[in-house]
Amino acid sequence: MNSSNIEGDHLQLLIDQQAIQNCIIKYCYYFDTNQPDQLVQIFTDDASIDYGPEVKTLKGHPEILATISHGLTHTFAATSHHVSNFMVEVTDSQSATLICYLYAWHQYKETGNVGYLWGQYSLHLKRVRNHWKICDLVLRGTATQDFHRANMHSIGRMN
Repeated sequence: MNSSNIEGDHLQLLIDQQAIQNCIIKYCYYFDTNQPDQLVQIFTDDASIDYGPEVKTLKGHPEILATISHGLTHTFAATSHHVSNFMVEVTDSQSATLICYLYAWHQYKETGNVGYLWGQYSLHLKRVRNHWKICDLVLRGTATQDFHRANMHSIGRMN
């Protein structure tokens, strides 16, 4: 393999990693700015979201859109999601995984109280028509404070 092919492969990997990170950044942005119609577009048509053991797994655009729209309209007055520590693995030219750390702030509409979540997002992504899209998102919790759910999926911390 010549050096220009290796350089091209490395450049493509960097481009893909940034595009994959941008998927979860857009998810947070669209959630926090109450744009569920835009948010659903970063998912594959048959995507799933698992927000935890107390919540039914959402499957497909219609269910994702309806549930997130309802939460943004009726549950949350405001949210602020912060992601960092991106671990991206491009498994092949059409699929990838991403794990990133999460800090999320939620103000509840009914009470005005604020709930906090620290944890991770775990995602599987696919390239669809030359764009990376989320096909599976799992929310994992490390700690919560005054959060609206008591049980979260574990991040898998070793004892």
